[in-house]
Amino acid sequence: MIYVDSSVLTAVLLHESDHGHLQERLMRGGLFSSLLLEAEVSSALQREKLPCEAFEQFGELMTWITPMRSLKSEISEVLDCGYLRGADLWHVSCAVYAFKNRRKVEFFSLDKNQRAVAAKCGFKLYPGKL
Repeated sequence: MIYVDSSVLTAVLLHESDHGHLQERLMRGGLFSSLLLEAEVSSALQREKLPCEAFEQFGELMTWITPMRSLKSEISEVLDCGYLRGADLWHVSCAVYAFKNRRKVEFFSLDKNQRAVAAKCGFKLYPGKL
């Protein structure tokens, strides 16, 4: 199982560094993310004047995490592990909400701070270590 942050998917769709390796791993499936990813990636594609259809192949592989309650307790738990900006905090909090056995879940992000906090919350990191 893989929780995907928008930084990784944006890098793949914009053909940024190491995108081929990341894309290969993502195409195997088992992807989870918050619906916030859809807005963040669509915004990046629009900014770069790329069609939003580029996102569709990954959107079809994604299981969307849609909390039906406040994530106050998860947000508090994540913030106890370190400071994150709003969107990064939301992604890690959604992953904490969705996965009780975090050691079995890879957290995909290219953001150094978000990766550090996700690791403190118990997630495996991909790609590689900090």
